[in-house]
Amino acid sequence: MPDVIGKYTFKGDWGNVSVAAVARQLETAMGESESALGYGIAGRINTVGKDDLRFQLHGGETGRYVGAAVATDLVGEKVEETTSFLVSYRHFWTEDIRSNFFYGNTETEESNRDRTHWGINVFKAITPKLSYGVEIGNFDAEDLEADSNYAQLSVKYVL
Repeated sequence: MPDVIGKYTFKGDWGNVSVAAVARQLETAMGESESALGYGIAGRINTVGKDDLRFQLHGGETGRYVGAAVATDLVGEKVEETTSFLVSYRHFWTEDIRSNFFYGNTETEESNRDRTHWGINVFKAITPKLSYGVEIGNFDAEDLEADSNYAQLSVKYVL
């Protein structure tokens, strides 16, 4: 049976908010069929000028749909329960320079995983199709006792 996904988005001058759901059938290693249900709420709320606040909340038995490197569909014979959220603020310093500040976390029940990611970046638009930026941040995987700071440069060209 294919996965069934539904989503509805509410839009306005204030921004947008969407609600979504996923329903699917999973086959365990023992050949049993398990039902899995998950939900999502996400949005972008306009704040000051061109700035906005973005958010996502996902929960239930979302498995690979949220955090493929964190959540699995099944752990043994049990369906994995996941809770994941992300919040981000985008600020325009000038018409062509912007920054994002973000924080997110994903936790799983059956495999007991806990992963966090935060970052701060600055992007400059050279032309409407070309921009470059730098980001610093941190990944923390408590379940693996791993913590990693990073810095990255990026260039984006829109075809």
